[in-house]
Amino acid sequence: TNHYLGEINPNRVLASYYDGELLVVFARPTRSYAWDFGSIELARLWGPDNHVHILSQFLSKALKTLKVDFPDIEMVVSYADAEEGHTGGIYRASNFVYWKRNPDRVCYMIIDGVRTHCRTANHRFGTSSVGKLRELGHVVETERRKGKPVFLYPLTYKARKWTRSNCEPSFLV
Repeated sequence: TNHYLGEINPNRVLASYYDGELLVVFARPTRSYAWDFGSIELARLWGPDNHVHILSQFLSKALKTLKVDFPDIEMVVSYADAEEGHTGGIYRASNFVYWKRNPDRVCYMIIDGVRTHCRTANHRFGTSSVGKLRELGHVVETERRKGKPVFLYPLTYKARKWTRSNCEPSFLV
């Protein structure tokens, strides 16, 4: 099982493209961004390990189709998972632009000996605050995760202009 094929909230999914072996899923953003136009997140990109070159070609085709299918979407946002050893090579090969690295953050907690994602803790206990969980009698430790590199793919002139003004000139992860 590949961790990239894990659950995704079906209410977030806006579009998915599949060619029999390769899969890309685009979803509504989970946060707001620094621009004032429509954006979407690349939520899943998967292909067998030996398909790296055709994965970037497939992603490029999916982006072109997305632009036609959803003309109001102006920017695609994607994250490379540094914890899994990903550097964003597929995104760069597909003409994404490096924007920034998100700050390190606490993503997982060990609550009473069980590794739990912060969102899961919030769902189960009504909070992901370490202090509040301890007040409730739980033994809590935290795990920090490296911030993920963020890549952008502008679909319109307005988004390209914003990207040129706000993104790193080279990949500096």
